[in-house]
Amino acid sequence: PLQPGWTAVHAAMDYNHVRGFGWRADRTLQESDKRRTNDLERDFCYGYAGKGDVAAHVLVDLPDGKYSVVFFAGDIEYSRQETPMDILVGGKPLVEQWRVRKWDHRAAEFGVRGGQADFVFRSSRVPDQRYSFWLINAAIIYRGGSADQASAAALEETGKIQEAFVLKAYKEHVPEPDPHATPPTESDHRRGYIPFARNPSKLVFPSTLPTADERRSGLRIVCTPGSYAHVTVGVVPLSDLGPCRIQVSDLRDGNQTVPSSAWSCYLARISREKVGGSRSTVFQWQPKILDPANRQVVGPGRTRWWWLIIHVPDSQETGHYRGTVEFTPATGPSHTFPLTVRVLPFRLRQPEGEVFGMYWGRHYQLYPETMRQQFADLREHGCNGITLDLAPKGGFDAEGRLSLDFSEMDEIIKMAASEGLTAPIPWNGDSRIPSMLGRSLDTDEGRRRYKAVVAALIAHGQEIGWPPILFYPCDEPPKEEILRYLPLIKEVPGSARGFRRAGLC
Repeated sequence: PLQPGWTAVHAAMDYNHVRGFGWRADRTLQESDKRRTNDLERDFCYGYAGKGDVAAHVLVDLPDGKYSVVFFAGDIEYSRQETPMDILVGGKPLVEQWRVRKWDHRAAEFGVRGGQADFVFRSSRVPDQRYSFWLINAAIIYRGGSADQASAAALEETGKIQEAFVLKAYKEHVPEPDPHATPPTESDHRRGYIPFARNPSKLVFPSTLPTADERRSGLRIVCTPGSYAHVTVGVVPLSDLGPCRIQVSDLRDGNQTVPSSAWSCYLARISREKVGGSRSTVFQWQPKILDPANRQVVGPGRTRWWWLIIHVPDSQETGHYRGTVEFTPATGPSHTFPLTVRVLPFRLRQPEGEVFGMYWGRHYQLYPETMRQQFADLREHGCNGITLDLAPKGGFDAEGRLSLDFSEMDEIIKMAASEGLTAPIPWNGDSRIPSMLGRSLDTDEGRRRYKAVVAALIAHGQEIGWPPILFYPCDEPPKEEILRYLPLIKEVPGSARGFRRAGLC
C-alpha cells in the first residue's frame, strides 16, 4: 500500500529516464508487508543473503546542487539491530553501521553532480556478520538545508501520519475513575488547581481526580543512610497555571539537617500505551517516563504527577526530619505539602553471595557515550551484575584453526567491572557459537569445534580477569535445543559454575 502523498518505489520498479527514479537492474530485492500499522511503516524493500553485502542501487534524477535526506527504516515486528546496514551516495558513505530498530530514521547531507544521485543500500561489512540484511521503508529528499533541519521537518510530517493512523485504527480507553474521588469545588476553581499527595504505587492518569484523603495528606517516607526513596504529588489544573515550580525545603530534626540538595524532582511524561495483547487496538494515556523537571508550564485538562526522589546522605544521622514541598504556579496561590522523612539507625546491606542485576544487551551499545553512566547507575541502585549477549568475533579458518577477537567483550566487561558490576555474568553470547563453526553440530567435528570455542572463552576470561561466565546457550529454549548444547558445555573444564541465588530482570 502507498501512503497518500508519497511516491511508490516497489522492488520490481526499474529506473527509466521518463520516470526519473527507480532501482538499478543489477539487484536482488524482496518486499515485506507487516500490515499492522500505517501505510508508511508497514512495508519495506530489503536485501537478504547468507553473506555478502547484497547491495542495491536507487537512481534518482536531481538537478545539480546540495541536498539533505532523511531515510526511514524498520520492521515493526522484529528489531534488526544485529544486522547493521550502510547507505552511500555516489560511492561516499551517508550512513554507516545503522542498527535499525523497529522504526528508525537517519538524516544526512549530500551533493549532486551530473544530474543524478546513486543511492546504495547494503549490509555493513562487520567482522561478526551472521548474515546479510538491509531494509528501507521510505526517504524524503530536501533541496539544501542541514541534516538537523531535514530530520525535524521529516519527523513532523511522519508524526502526523502516525497520529492519524492511531486515531483511525485504535480506540481510546479511559481508566475508570476512583469511586472515592471528589469532584472540583468552588474553592478549587478559585485556586485554579487541586493539589494532592499520592502513594507512588498508585498511578496518576491524565483524568485522575484525588480522594478526600489525598487532598489533605502530607508526605511521609522511611529510609536508611545511603538509600533512595521517593514521594509523589499530583496537580489537577483547572485553569492555565503558566510556568510552575516544585521545591523541597531543607528538612530538620533539632540541629540535624537533610539538605534540599539531596532531592531530585521528576515529572511523569504521559504517552499512549497499548492496553491488552500485542494485537490489541485499544490504547490509553498513562505515565511512561520520568523527566527531570522542577519547573514546567502547566495548562488545563491533564492531571500532572511529580516524583520527588531523595538520595539520603551516607552520613545522615537517625531522626524524624520535617520540612515542606511547595508547589508554586505563575497564576494563583502556592500550596505547601508537609514532608516527614524518618531515617533509621542502620544501613541496608547487600546479602553476600547473591547476584542482583539487569538485562544488558547489545542494543544498549547504540548509545556508547552513556555506557559507563548506565553501569554506574545500575550499581548505584543495588545491582552488582549484568547479563551479556556479545560474542567474540572470528571463528575457524579453512584449515580448522580457531581465531577469536575478544576486544569488544574485554572493553565492556572491564568497564562494567570498574563500576562495581563484578558478579557472575549470565552469558547468552554462546547462542552465536554455532555460526562460527563451519560444521554442523550433528558431526563429531562440529561438536569438537563448539567445545573449543567454549574452552577458548573460559581461558581468555580467566587470563584477563573477567567475572565468572554462566552459560545459557539459547534464550527461552525448547528442551530438545538446550539438551543439544549443555552437555557439550559441561564437558569443558571450568564451565560448570553455580551461585546461590540471583535476582535478574
